[in-house]
Amino acid sequence: RLEQRGASCFNPLQMDEQISLQDIDGLTAECVEHPLATKGVKALPIVRSGRYHFEVELLRDCALIVGWSGAMTLPSQFDQQAYGYSFDAKKWRCQAAAGSYGASFGKKGDVVGAFLSWSDLAGGSTPRRSLQIAFALNGRFLGTAFETSSEMTAGVAPVPLQPHICQSPAGPMMCVRLRGAEKGMALAYPAEGYLPLSAIIEQDFCPFSIAVAEAAAERVVAAVTREQLQSFCLPDEHVAEVYDLHSDTDVKTLTLNICQALEIPEASTSSLLHVNLTERGSSTALIACRRPGDIERLTSLPCTGNPAASHFSVRPLRHAAASSRERLRELRGESFRPRADCSVARRLIHGSLQSPMPLSHIVEEKSRQHAAAPRQEAMG
Repeated sequence: RLEQRGASCFNPLQMDEQISLQDIDGLTAECVEHPLATKGVKALPIVRSGRYHFEVELLRDCALIVGWSGAMTLPSQFDQQAYGYSFDAKKWRCQAAAGSYGASFGKKGDVVGAFLSWSDLAGGSTPRRSLQIAFALNGRFLGTAFETSSEMTAGVAPVPLQPHICQSPAGPMMCVRLRGAEKGMALAYPAEGYLPLSAIIEQDFCPFSIAVAEAAAERVVAAVTREQLQSFCLPDEHVAEVYDLHSDTDVKTLTLNICQALEIPEASTSSLLHVNLTERGSSTALIACRRPGDIERLTSLPCTGNPAASHFSVRPLRHAAASSRERLRELRGESFRPRADCSVARRLIHGSLQSPMPLSHIVEEKSRQHAAAPRQEAMG
């Protein structure tokens, strides 16, 4: 159900223990124990493109947050990959109120609509997408609450999203119904230009494992600092070698050419990449990028049709010259350690707390094991 289109309901595998599903279809959720902190439940499907709409109908007076979030966001949180609208007329992001928005709600019979709209941005040779999140209350559209794009130079770019509802500790316990997820529970207030979740098409659907991988990768990107870029203290997939440089090549010119090839604004350079010549007059240099996808783009850039790329060539770190790899070790320093697998630590923590592992962590762990299997076979 997680990997195939068709399931449109609350997901019992993404639900805090204080939340209970009250019907066999998984469309009614109730908070059965008043929490000291936010507790929640997430729903399927996960949406990667298109324009979609779901509603939450309040079956009694309650205090909650309604919105969308990435697959790595826990049910109890509205973190940096979540976008919410709270009962006290606030936008909710990064575990905090992000400004006033709309009107307050919380009475029995209120219907909160949540809208998601992906669109492609024009211009440039690389695909870019924007995301808009909006809400409605009892059929009244409240306007755009959040807007972001895949070309963000800082913070978190959008990832595939799924419906997310959180109980607030500051009010009555929720009992809600999910509308628009099944044909038998239609939207109370359909909106022109948006499809209900029950009508999601194959190209807009995102399997859970892919959603976890994209959300996890974006979290790594968001955590990268300028200090890490400048010291190259990043996983190897963020680093590459620039080669066949002229002896008079300087870092500033090379950096400018790379930015032009990637279509990155020059003003954003210091937060997105860093270049270091292997040595003065050398034909090679090292480049570190905040996003590993930029490294992949650089290594596959054709020299023809891109004037900026004609001044340099880039190859993956595994093919770098010995002098470049030695320079990388010097830049990173003796204290640098490759990114570790946190699976064991997670299991120890959850075991000591006697709490279940979040579904997203389990899927991420299995994906890491599957990715490591070919490498282990090759070494054997």
